[in-house]
This record gives sequence, C-alpha cells and structure tokens, in this order.
Amino acid sequence: ALLGYEMVQVACGASHVLALSTERELFAWGRGDGGRLGLGTRESHSCPQQVPMPPGQEAQRVVCGIDSSMILTVPGQALACGSNRFNKLGLDHLSLGEEPVPHQQMEEALSFTLLGSAPLDQEPLLSVDLGTAHSAAVTASGD
Repeated sequence: ALLGYEMVQVACGASHVLALSTERELFAWGRGDGGRLGLGTRESHSCPQQVPMPPGQEAQRVVCGIDSSMILTVPGQALACGSNRFNKLGLDHLSLGEEPVPHQQMEEALSFTLLGSAPLDQEPLLSVDLGTAHSAAVTASGD
C-alpha cells in the first residue's frame, strides 16, 4: 500500500503505526480503538490508510502513544486523536490552571483535532510527545 511513497518518519504505538511521506501525506494502520488512527472511526486496519488532514495543516512530525496519536504541524500547532482520558492530549478547552470537569471532558477524538487547552492552543509548539497517560509539549517561548 505504500509502494511509490518515500517515508520520512514512522512512529509506533502499542498496536498502531503512523507514517509520514516526503510529500507530507499521513498514513495510519493497526488497531483503531478510541479513534487512535485519526480516520474518523474506531475501525482497525491491517494495511496503511491515508489520513485526511484538516485544511491549512501540513504534518511535520508524528507521535504515537499507547492509545492515541499526535501530529506537529508546519504552522506549529498540534493535532491529536484517540483517548483523551483525563485530558491527557490537551483536547479539552481549558484556561491556564483550570482543572477538567469529568462529565464535560472529551473522552476520545476519532479524527485529528486541534489542541484546546492553554497554553498549547495559544503559541507555536516546537515539539510534542506522548506517554502512557500523559503528553508533553515545548512551546516557542520554551515552556
């Protein structure tokens, strides 16, 4: 399925894979539980599937966690999908210092979604990474 594509980066989660081509095309395959593939469903795929990118976003780096995925884009934003349990991906719209309210949380995102928690949604990001139950980012100001 990837014949003819030149890949610049591959990221592996516990049971899924993201691959980024030289043309900034994104592919995902593996278990789809919780939407971790970013394909808009919870379906699993044994062959690479092209992932649609939101308009105006170009993938620069891909990261896989245990049950989620994240993309750092050329404009310095981050998109995430999969399990957002305890807002570990920063998808809930929260002000700096605000705590998530359990019944108002976005539990999962089936498609790649812009981060919504401050300061991740307020300044360019230089780097992102995912852990088992958390994520981390470095902003342009060094935070």
